[in-house]
Amino acid sequence: MRHKPFVAAMTTAMALTASPAFALPGDPGVNDLSPYRLNARTLEPGCFQGERGLPQNLSDHIDIGLLDAGTIGEDLHVSVDDDADASVDQVLVADMVGYKIYNTFDTGTVNSDADVDPGQTATGMNGFTAQGTTSTFDTIVCVSDHGTGDNEPYAQEAGGMVSAKNRPILTPKVTAFGVSAIANLHTYRIGFGYDTTQWYTAPTFDGHSAFATVTDPNAFSSPTFDGDLPAFVSLFPRPDGDYDTRRVNDVDKPGEEWSFFNLTPFDGQSFLFGERGDLTAWADDPVTRSDKRNLITDMTQGDFPISWTLRPSLAAPSSKRKVTWTLADYFAWNKSWQDYYKGGKLPALPLAPGTNSPAPDPSITVVVNPPLTQPAPTPANPTPPPVAVAPVAAAPVAAGQVAAAPVVAKPITTAPAAKKVVTAKQKKAFAKCVKTANKKQGKTRTKARAKCAKMPH
Repeated sequence: MRHKPFVAAMTTAMALTASPAFALPGDPGVNDLSPYRLNARTLEPGCFQGERGLPQNLSDHIDIGLLDAGTIGEDLHVSVDDDADASVDQVLVADMVGYKIYNTFDTGTVNSDADVDPGQTATGMNGFTAQGTTSTFDTIVCVSDHGTGDNEPYAQEAGGMVSAKNRPILTPKVTAFGVSAIANLHTYRIGFGYDTTQWYTAPTFDGHSAFATVTDPNAFSSPTFDGDLPAFVSLFPRPDGDYDTRRVNDVDKPGEEWSFFNLTPFDGQSFLFGERGDLTAWADDPVTRSDKRNLITDMTQGDFPISWTLRPSLAAPSSKRKVTWTLADYFAWNKSWQDYYKGGKLPALPLAPGTNSPAPDPSITVVVNPPLTQPAPTPANPTPPPVAVAPVAAAPVAAGQVAAAPVVAKPITTAPAAKKVVTAKQKKAFAKCVKTANKKQGKTRTKARAKCAKMPH
């Protein structure tokens, strides 16, 4: 698990707010899935459940009840008194399945009124089935002042579920990769980060200042963060699956498919996400231990593809984002380094902490750019820069084994020595020596010629 300075304070806040009464663990904005119900205490700003949930200044002026509709069933109605200081902009009618959202209303004079204003009664609202039971206690109304801007914070989803529009979108990405720094281990480390594609915004409907800016129970502020908006949102690890409005924070590897009970979303990934994103959110192996084991990696090519999927609690299905590192990505990464060794550009993807670049291919006879290593961070040097790998002497090769390709640093060439100038007198003396030596026989001639060769010529 990756820890940053704010995590200790945030985990304390999460312990206090992550489990309101009746809420689902890790998704405190949802009370139940059957029937689907939201947590009445964490509804979006300006939204209230049932008449008893309304503030007194509203409950005296807004009436939620049932009207007899004959053999068809009962229709819910919402009435707003003449002297009310609020209008109803959205109604979530609760039935035995979940909620059916109404953003326009039949108020008697028009059947598509944008809101229920003072002196009006909206009728004809019911659940998903004509015979369904409509609950006035669980029905939710969202209000605003009489000015511009409607308060419609929820969107309809399938199966009676609803999503909250004001939720972040977190886009994960692979931000680092490297080979184990321990020779002959043949394993890898992958690093992940994320961009915050969308964050919380302040309400814009008229009268929003009377309510909290953001009511998501998974959102948290920070002592060092200015403004009314939260600085962080929590997503405890949870597997991806059929949409049920609950959070998703899932890491998937092929190994899960080979283990009967090991379909776990947890791989040490981050669970706290910030407005500004984080390109160093977590790595698949711990990299901040105080001992040497932070160089140990256990990911192999058989562990690809590896993916990370994110979606905050109560976010829409379209908010889900996923990144996947495949075997093809690995081969492309390796090729980019081989091109670098031959004089190409440095690969854009950084090395993961405590890893090396891949070894040069044996077919590369001259390594123009040397391999690199990314030292693991330490308290004294939390962001060490990559450094070149020093050349090493080749290890003895046992019988029957193939020698590993040497790691070659940038070649060093020595300029040839300048050739000495030979004078005409020296050339004449050399020619005379050779002529005399050729007249001799056997070993005597060989020795004479060798003597001549030492002369300037």
